Amino acid sequence: MERRRKVLAWILALSLCVSGIPAAGATTVGTSEGTSTFVAMAAQEGQEIVIPQSQMSATADSSASGEGADKAIDGNNNTKWHSSWSDGHPVCPLSITLNLGEQYDDVYQLRYLPRQDSSNGNPQYNGTILGYEISVSNDGDVFTKVAEGTWDANRDLKTASFNATGAHYVRLTAISSMGNNDFEYDQFASAAEINIVRKADFVVDKTELQEAAKEGRAFLDSYKGDPEQIASLTAAVEKAEEMLSSDKLFTQEEFDAAAESIQTALKDVAPATEPTLIPQENMTATADTQEKGNEASKAIDGNTGTWWHSNWTNYTQLPHYITLDLGKTYTDVYQMKYLPRQDKDWNGTILKYAISASENGEDFTTVATGEWEPTKDEKTASFTPVTARYLRLTAYTSENNEEKSFASAAEINVVRLNDFTIDTSMLPPAIQEAESFMESFEGKESLLDDLKALVARAEALLDSTTPTQEEFISLKNLIEEEIERIESIGNLKSFTPGDLWLDTEGDFIQAHGGGILYDEKSETYYWYGENKDVDNDPGTTRTPVIGVSCYSSKDLYNWKYEGLALDPELQTGEYADELDPENVLERPKVIYNDTTGKYVMWAHIDSADYSKACAGVAVSDSPTGPFTYIRSERPNGQMSRDMTLFKDDDGKAYLIYSSENNATLYISQLSDDYLSQSGTYTRNFVNQSREAPAMFKHDGKYYIITSGCTGWSPNAAGYGVADSPLGPFEELLPNPCVGTDANLTFRGQSTHVLPVEGYPDKFIFMADRWNANNLQDSRYLWLPLQFNDDGTLRIEWMDEWDLSFFGANWTELTKVQEEAAKLTESDYTAESWEKLQEALEDAAALPKDAPQEAVDEAVKAIRTAIDELEEIEPSEKTIVIRYSGRHASLTVNEKEQPLADLIGVYSVPASEEALTLRFTPTNGREFAGVQVNGTAVEESAFEKDAYVVEISAEEAAAKASIICMSLQSWIRTFEPRVEGREIAGVTVNGEP
Repeated sequence: MERRRKVLAWILALSLCVSGIPAAGATTVGTSEGTSTFVAMAAQEGQEIVIPQSQMSATADSSASGEGADKAIDGNNNTKWHSSWSDGHPVCPLSITLNLGEQYDDVYQLRYLPRQDSSNGNPQYNGTILGYEISVSNDGDVFTKVAEGTWDANRDLKTASFNATGAHYVRLTAISSMGNNDFEYDQFASAAEINIVRKADFVVDKTELQEAAKEGRAFLDSYKGDPEQIASLTAAVEKAEEMLSSDKLFTQEEFDAAAESIQTALKDVAPATEPTLIPQENMTATADTQEKGNEASKAIDGNTGTWWHSNWTNYTQLPHYITLDLGKTYTDVYQMKYLPRQDKDWNGTILKYAISASENGEDFTTVATGEWEPTKDEKTASFTPVTARYLRLTAYTSENNEEKSFASAAEINVVRLNDFTIDTSMLPPAIQEAESFMESFEGKESLLDDLKALVARAEALLDSTTPTQEEFISLKNLIEEEIERIESIGNLKSFTPGDLWLDTEGDFIQAHGGGILYDEKSETYYWYGENKDVDNDPGTTRTPVIGVSCYSSKDLYNWKYEGLALDPELQTGEYADELDPENVLERPKVIYNDTTGKYVMWAHIDSADYSKACAGVAVSDSPTGPFTYIRSERPNGQMSRDMTLFKDDDGKAYLIYSSENNATLYISQLSDDYLSQSGTYTRNFVNQSREAPAMFKHDGKYYIITSGCTGWSPNAAGYGVADSPLGPFEELLPNPCVGTDANLTFRGQSTHVLPVEGYPDKFIFMADRWNANNLQDSRYLWLPLQFNDDGTLRIEWMDEWDLSFFGANWTELTKVQEEAAKLTESDYTAESWEKLQEALEDAAALPKDAPQEAVDEAVKAIRTAIDELEEIEPSEKTIVIRYSGRHASLTVNEKEQPLADLIGVYSVPASEEALTLRFTPTNGREFAGVQVNGTAVEESAFEKDAYVVEISAEEAAAKASIICMSLQSWIRTFEPRVEGREIAGVTVNGEP
């Protein structure tokens, strides 16, 4: 092995020498005076020394005009010595002789570079030496043969290493040669470059070949099988034995090549002691079905850009198989490697499989079964070693882009290893851990269903006769991951796009095609989406209408199921039958109307054949519903399918929908109550066929992310930017996705872009990864939406991430700033008030990308300043009352008090008599409700035309500050009844 590495070094040395650069480890000899010095170095260190071509001369027994012997030592690969080709020219053997310029005692190697020229782009081979002899001479007359052998028939650099010897002249004789045509073989000799190398004390070493021959012969003597299986080894061993007993002057390269041939042949027939690939070039492949251009042979061609694919022109269902003829029978076949197709599509990516083996190609025995993950990574299946010439891979299930199921493979390899034994030891402890976990589990029993199934699979695998090592490892990991998943229910701390997402009860979240509302009143997120928790209608890619699910969350990770916000079974109106199971309800979105206090839902409403193409609207007083379905319509008289809602900062809202048979995207401004169209709309991305819109606002610009129209199959996202929510959106900008499957939007489709509360100007891109054949198992892709320096979008794939990706959370800072804004300067001392203002100013100066530590410090500073505010002590002769005076006047002991402003601070004289404070509605109105210090007063404690506060004489005689504290916060009188009308609703402390 060491010698082979040195051969490579020699090759490099020659190439460098030819170009005029000495190779590392090789010394170029110059003058004769320096020669003795360098010879001494060679003798001491065994150093290679390339004799300079510049001091040599060359002659040949035959040369063509202009292609003399000197061309072989001119340092130019593009010139050559060539023997004569004129009529009657001599033929092999033909010789070229080099005069080294002086006598050396350690010449040990000749390096030969065949001609490198071409004609009309075709490499030329005439004269390329095959069989050769090398002879040396001290006087140029008497030559002694020192080496003989045969070089490979190619144009690569060749070497011939022999026992170091004395020489002034070296002769290379071509015994045989290549030709461009059969009749030109052995007719000529040629050389682009020849170099001579010195190395003191070098001796040809036969040890490696002797050992290889001995090992090979021992194997042959003990072999009891088919002689055809060992034909290559037999030939290699016999050749080696012949070489070792011969008097021929073989070179080191000849001995090394012979040893390598034995070792290669032994690897091919002897039991493999380490994983050994069976060469694909030795194999052939057939399949029970194949598409033209995607034949079985593509799976063993070494090209990951081609693949075998089952026939789709004349489609038949799985199972399908591909069979490999390994070229010969092996006794230690233990593993198959499977590389799925590597293009953007998934059709035929094998999941559930079986591997079977045969010695005759007819009788197959199953040796392995299992299931691979739906990824494009290379898979393996390792099983107990078997004797086989044929190996068959059968696909039972597969990942596909469409409803049909195919089979495909980019590359398949087979590996040998004789002493492989499947390790089962990791599985029993995993089973035991699972059983202990289930025994102590106190949650909902159904949450253990998947874990029970995994344990059952594990127990079956231990009894299986066709297991794989990968299945044991996979099941052990799956059990551990399932336990971890159950433990994480309701305690998630990150997003894992594409994974199964469970609600706080452990059920799969059913909110497909949905969107999210952040409700400021309850400081809660609400996620609305299609509930598809039922099997597909047989033979279709649809599910019956169930309704619109609603989930609530405080942190975006953990979601509580709130039930059906829009329940078809609760609808009784004229349009209720539009929500019948056989129809279509898709992409529901909800926004809040600040003016009406209503939650408004719009959704795509359609018939089963999608001919209705309408948008439906529903309304509720609560974010969780129940929503009342009002009607459907074709907005602005146009078709409406995929849709979304967008509410701008000014309170205006917009319905965005695919129209004109999905050719054009409409944006329609809604009425003030959001329940109908205003009549203002625009046409966008005209005739560009966009759907699945999701709009958001950033830096004063409006963005819409959309997908193409390819049914349930994914495609590349695109987006547009405009200065108004109405657009116009005309130019479709490139796909913003980056990462694996970016060209397919990570195999997803956009549904919503969520501005994240507490993270200014940060957004989450939400998409659905549809599973057309099992829609209830469609997954959710949530990824951070980013902006490049030039303002373009970037959505980068992440296996796992959390909100810390966005930087600091500003929620608490916003809350404490709002709290401070409600305080009144006149109530506090100047010094304490100034400290609060300083803290507020410091917080306002924080940059958007401030670290969490800086934001937390700002919160702490403001909170401390609020807590340390010093109230102004009121006079003991004064009672301070704050209240909302919009709808009430105040009298104290029947003495009317002046109103300073609508929300006033009023002073009344203190006395030692009892005080009666009477709040009276103005303009003949009646109180609907009263709140004191933020707490609602029971209706029985006030009259509809008055609210009275009695302060005893004893209390009045005390310090006025005590009375001040009794009424420290506002007394708020809610909107009174007017003209005898009943109150539709009252909200206290933000709760109905």
